[in-house]
Amino acid sequence: MLLLVSLFPLFARAGSQEQYNLDGFYQQVDGWIYAHCDPRYRKNFDARNLTGHFSYQPGGKQDLYGSVDVVYLIFGLGEMEDRTTLAGRAEWAKVIQGYQDPETGWFKFGNETPHFKAHATAYAVAGLKLLGAKPLYPLRDAQKITRSKEATDRWLKSILWDYIWVGSHQGGGIASSLQMTGEADDNWFKIYFDWLDARQDPDTGLWQLAFWNAFHKKPTRQEMGGAPHFWWVYSHQSRSLQYPEKIIDTCLGLQLPNGMWDDKKIKGIFQPYCINLDALWSINRSRVQLEKQGKNYREDDMERAFEKALAQITQSLNRPGSLQILYQDSHKLPGAIASLAEIDEYFQKSKGKTKIKTKKPLKQVLDYVSWL
Repeated sequence: MLLLVSLFPLFARAGSQEQYNLDGFYQQVDGWIYAHCDPRYRKNFDARNLTGHFSYQPGGKQDLYGSVDVVYLIFGLGEMEDRTTLAGRAEWAKVIQGYQDPETGWFKFGNETPHFKAHATAYAVAGLKLLGAKPLYPLRDAQKITRSKEATDRWLKSILWDYIWVGSHQGGGIASSLQMTGEADDNWFKIYFDWLDARQDPDTGLWQLAFWNAFHKKPTRQEMGGAPHFWWVYSHQSRSLQYPEKIIDTCLGLQLPNGMWDDKKIKGIFQPYCINLDALWSINRSRVQLEKQGKNYREDDMERAFEKALAQITQSLNRPGSLQILYQDSHKLPGAIASLAEIDEYFQKSKGKTKIKTKKPLKQVLDYVSWL
């Protein structure tokens, strides 16, 4: 009997009545937030009155990613108002705004992350928006690509298409930043989307423009992880996704036996992070688009996939000590919570029910901002 229970996440059935929770996660989250608080601000630390000052690495000095990661975390948990005040959010916003270069508009890294400045900037702009604030200065360097169609073409061609999971941080991050700040108009976004639509693979629904795609067309996690960085901008600009059935097929086909889209383990625990969000968001938003067109497509397969993911993610997050083990840096946990929010949104919108018990209703940050 114990063996059957332990294997449930791998064989979750469509229509299952199983109920999930985050009880073990909630017992750990305050301690995890405290561990990422800059030691200079720990004396007055209050998990119910947060003001920013967080680090990417536990025990480090405040930096851009640590400060924004915790914004995403508490917003996604539906606890922004419970854990902050208006004054606290204003102080938090000042921390993030302090990383912007007034000359270029880019946000500086200030930590060890390997992301492009385009990713850091989009992440900071989004974090500020979730706090009810804005960047202090225009995104002057990013605006340069909007000056002409030729400038946009050159920029899009220069993206690191050979490694699109990372390269999409450039192509999606700049567009997302301009979308959230309103520094690019609809005409520019049409040029941007038309260029991307013309190069999307109709057989997989993904962008497969790498040199090695000439001899390897089977879609991979690399390409699936890159595509949503563009699609989040599509969504916020009310642009339809091309080939939604193929997107669903591709993402479902890349799901692993553990229910997630990566089987990385740390000390025996599967690590949930943003790759699951990439797949789940792509499947669900393709489903929503098809539903609006009066089409049903692979409904049982989607339900089964979402429940398998839910079972495994909650199992990992609820394990004693799992947050300290799995999330030594601050950046992967918000993606795990956003994955659960997308699963919850799927079940509520498509099945009229929730499958996960939480203290507060989860919020999908990507319904409010176009970057994560």
